[in-house]
Amino acid sequence: DIWGDSEQNIRQRIAPDGTITDVKIGPVYLNGVTVREANARLRNTFARIYSTMEGENPTTYIKLSLGEIRSIRINVMGEVLMPGSYTLPSLATLFHALYSAGGVNDIGSLRCINICRGGKEIANVDIYEYLLKGKSSLDIRLMDGDVIIVSPYQNLVSLSGKIKRPLIYEMKNPETIENLLSYAGGFTGDAYKKSIRVIRKSGREYKIYNVNAADFSKFILIDGDEVSIDAMLNRFENRVEIKGAVYRAGSYALGDDLTSLKQLIEKSEGIKGDAFMNRAVLYREKPDLTTELIAIDLSGLLEGKIADMPLCKNDVFYIPSIFDLKEQYNVSISGAVRSPGTYGYVDNLTIEDLILQAGGLRESASTVKIDIARRIKNPTSMTVGTLLSENYTLTLKDGLIVDGKKDFTLQPFDEVFVRNSPGYKAQRSVAIEGEVLFNGQFVLSEKGERLSDLIKKAGGLTAGAYVVGARLTRRMNADEMRRVETLLKLAQTSGRD
Repeated sequence: DIWGDSEQNIRQRIAPDGTITDVKIGPVYLNGVTVREANARLRNTFARIYSTMEGENPTTYIKLSLGEIRSIRINVMGEVLMPGSYTLPSLATLFHALYSAGGVNDIGSLRCINICRGGKEIANVDIYEYLLKGKSSLDIRLMDGDVIIVSPYQNLVSLSGKIKRPLIYEMKNPETIENLLSYAGGFTGDAYKKSIRVIRKSGREYKIYNVNAADFSKFILIDGDEVSIDAMLNRFENRVEIKGAVYRAGSYALGDDLTSLKQLIEKSEGIKGDAFMNRAVLYREKPDLTTELIAIDLSGLLEGKIADMPLCKNDVFYIPSIFDLKEQYNVSISGAVRSPGTYGYVDNLTIEDLILQAGGLRESASTVKIDIARRIKNPTSMTVGTLLSENYTLTLKDGLIVDGKKDFTLQPFDEVFVRNSPGYKAQRSVAIEGEVLFNGQFVLSEKGERLSDLIKKAGGLTAGAYVVGARLTRRMNADEMRRVETLLKLAQTSGRD
C-alpha cells in the first residue's frame, strides 16, 4: 500500500521463483526475508520512481503486509509425546513445533534439540538458555521439510534444600555444581554455603561427597546425582544478651568495643531505678552446652569494688527488678459500690481513693460502717498465733474518715467491705386484680401487712365479689423450689402419688 503524495495498491502472489513483478519497476525478489526486510527492500526499490519516499521529511509512504500465509510441513522425531509430521504456518518456529508435538516426554532432553534442513544439521538448541536467560534468538524459524530431533536426556540431577528453585535439572557433559546453582537461582539467605552434599550412585552402592565452595566449579555432575544444601546452624557466633531492669534490653555483638559486663551495661544505656542492686545473674554456656549460673554483686561491679568480668559468646546477663522479686500487690473491695473487685495497690492508698476506683458508693451504702480486714504478717515469727486478721471499722463523712483515723491508709491485700445501710429499703409491691374498686400495683407500707389491708388500699370489694373463691399466687423462693423438686423425684422413684 502506497499513500501520501501518490496512492497505489498492489496485490500480488509471490511467484515460485520468489519474486513479485511491477510494470514500472520490474521483478523484486522477496523469498526468505522477513516482513521488515521486505518492506525496506520495496521502499528502496520504489524510491526510484517516487522521489518523495526518501529524505528527511518523506511525504510518500509504503507498507507491506501478508494477505495469505503459506503452510509448511515439519517432521518432529525423537523423545516427544506425539512424534510425526505437522502442517504449520510458514512463520512457525521451533517452539511452535514442539508445542504441536505435545512437548518432550519423560526421557526427552531440553538441552539437546537438533534441527536438520536438507540433510544437514543447522542448529542445536538448548532450551535452558531460552527459559533461564531469555535468549529469543534460539527460537529458530522453520522452513518446509525441516526435521526436529529430540534426543534422550544425558544427566538428571535432583537439587533440594536451601536453594531458590529446588527441582530436578538436566545437565550436559561436562557441567558442574556451579552451573547447577546458576540454573537454580542461587542459595537462599539461610543456606550453609561453604559445603554441599552430593549422593552418587556408584553402580553398586551409594557414595557421598562433601564438596567445598572452592570446588563448585570443578566437581562434574553425572546422571542420578542427588545434591542437597543444608541450613546454617541455629546459633550465634558473637551474641551476648542483657535482660531485666535496663533501658535497652536485647542482644548485642561481642567484639572489640564490647568485651565485659560493664561495657554491656553501658551499651544498654544503663540500669533503671528499680534495679535490684545486691544480686544479678549471668548465665554462661559451657563447652558441653550445659549452662552454669554466676552470681554478680551489681552495686560492687558498678562501684569498682569487684573486678569487671569478661564476656563469652551466648552469655545472658539478667538484672532483676525489685518489682520482679515481690508479689503483685492488690486490694479488694466488695459490697455496696458500683464496681466491686480487685484493684492494684499503690503507696498511700486510702479508703476514699479505693471507693473512687470502684465507681463510688451505691445509694444503699452505709457510711457509718465500712469494715477492713488486714492480713497478719510477721516474717520473723517462730510460733503459730491465734489471730486470723486485723479488723477495722471506719465511718465516712463528706469523703473523710471521721472516727479519729483521718491518716488511715490501706496495706497490700486489704479487703474492704461496704455494708448496705439498714435504713435503706427498696419499694416492694403487690398486685390485686378482679372485683375490687382499684386494680393494679400497690406498694407495701410496712412489714406484716395483711390481705385485708391490701383490699382497703384497693377501695374495698365490689358487690359482685366472690370472696370464698379468691386466689393468692406467690412465687416460690429457691429453697421451696428445691423441696418441690425433691418431692417429685421421690414420688417417681417410689411409685407413690
